[in-house]
Amino acid sequence: MIDAAPAPLGPGAQEACEAELSRAWTRRLAIAVPACGLVFALAVSVDFAERFEAFAARHERWELDELLALFMILTVGLGVVAWRQFKELTREICTRAAAQRIVRRSEQTLNAIFEHSPAAIVVIDPSSGRILRANQAFATEIDGDLDHLVGRRLDALGLFSADFRAALLGDGPLTVKGAEERIRIGDGEEKTVICAAERVVIDDRPAVLLTLDDVTERLALEAQLAHRALHDALTGLPNRALFTDRLEHALTRGERDTGTAALLYIDLDGFKRVNDRFGHSVGDRLLCAVADRLRDCLRASDTCARLGGDEFAVLAEQADTASAHRLSDRILQALREPVQVGAVQIPVAVSIGIALAQPGQSPAELVRNADLALYIAKGKGKGRAATFEPALHAAALRRRELEGDLMRGLSAATSASTTRPSPAFPTPP
Repeated sequence: MIDAAPAPLGPGAQEACEAELSRAWTRRLAIAVPACGLVFALAVSVDFAERFEAFAARHERWELDELLALFMILTVGLGVVAWRQFKELTREICTRAAAQRIVRRSEQTLNAIFEHSPAAIVVIDPSSGRILRANQAFATEIDGDLDHLVGRRLDALGLFSADFRAALLGDGPLTVKGAEERIRIGDGEEKTVICAAERVVIDDRPAVLLTLDDVTERLALEAQLAHRALHDALTGLPNRALFTDRLEHALTRGERDTGTAALLYIDLDGFKRVNDRFGHSVGDRLLCAVADRLRDCLRASDTCARLGGDEFAVLAEQADTASAHRLSDRILQALREPVQVGAVQIPVAVSIGIALAQPGQSPAELVRNADLALYIAKGKGKGRAATFEPALHAAALRRRELEGDLMRGLSAATSASTTRPSPAFPTPP
């Protein structure tokens, strides 16, 4: 039983004690009163009066009635004192009995909570490292038999690391609150548990109360959700958010380490025709095949992402112009082979725009430069790679200005045609 201050009796327990006291006194009074009356009557009727007459004769100044009155007063006084003592004794007995019932109920409640708690709980002797008590949840957690756990040492079970066992069984302050620990159960399976430990006193002996919460499935689900949030659901490649984050870190490392990063912007040529002719399911399988071939072309330090639709991007760190061109050549060569999707053989061609990071350049600027290079590659006939040059940016700006002027001119011409009055034609006779 865990040491605790005794709980005060509630109103219900007090009323129960008073009722039990009244019933006990009533039973005893029903026996004692007739017995006392019978004894008194016999005493008076037989020789009690003769004894008092003889006593009165020796003490002539005392009358018999006065002696009888004195005797009755003494008898009643002694009875009252005895009644009060009996009442206090009965009250104490009833109070202790009620308190014992409350303690038994509390122990039963605590035992039920301990045994049926969904959390794995184990009580350990810190001096020997042996298990004093464990609940069924703990036995289930470690795939063990509850009957064979009590008395076993923690190191014999091999559940926890040596450092964790030393923290539990040491003499220093115990500060295990929400610690994450990897445990290995009997069949070699590893689980991740959150541990909380506290020093307690049980049966007047120091002990360690340890609780375990298995979070293996929760952590796996969190990792799965995090992977889905940062990866493309179709191809499994990093998505735009993760790719942008890695691109920012790559540019930061490049400035610190005086390295260079290359960005390859990849677009499938004629992918819309594949979807229109064979359907989106075939198009999805084609995208997966392209993603697999891109993975095979990369180094371990490179990152390939699907940005959306048929657009892919490759980030190559510590790459110069020559290595970026070699990488683009490998990708073009790998994707020239047709892709077999079921009974359909689909030819594949891609266009690639290459941009090399410059000092102080932002990720958005590097992506813009690669996109401009991709536009040039498609304009040269597709199925090829083009590298960004500063002149491309100026040409793109001039082209956008011309496009803007053209759109404004068309808008003005359309507006003028809609506001011009229509000519009046004579009404035919």
